[in-house]
Amino acid sequence: MGAQGKEPVYLQVEDRIKGHFITCIIALMILSMAQIDFDMLNNVGKDEADKGKGKPEGHYSITEIRNTLEEMRLVENKDGSFIPAYDRTRITDDINELLGPGRTRRSCPKQESEKYPRM
Repeated sequence: MGAQGKEPVYLQVEDRIKGHFITCIIALMILSMAQIDFDMLNNVGKDEADKGKGKPEGHYSITEIRNTLEEMRLVENKDGSFIPAYDRTRITDDINELLGPGRTRRSCPKQESEKYPRM
């Protein structure tokens, strides 16, 4: 599947196939680590998250994390600063908590935003 899981990826050179596979594995590992961080932030134990009795409050699936990150956008102001342009939810607040106070809830000056990679 492609990066969005919607289209096939046509790779024929072995090095490119291996590179694509490694990139996908690394992305899954990063999302899995984020899931663990969210569980720790919300005091969700592994046993609690694995129980078949519904999802505990504060436990997010990898798909929920990925989709939320994909939908989070910033809009550039005329002064070059950036402001959040997405609806606040519990998961966006938890992302803010993991990134540090106010990282996603306030205007971000252009100098500060240049520290972070563009997607």
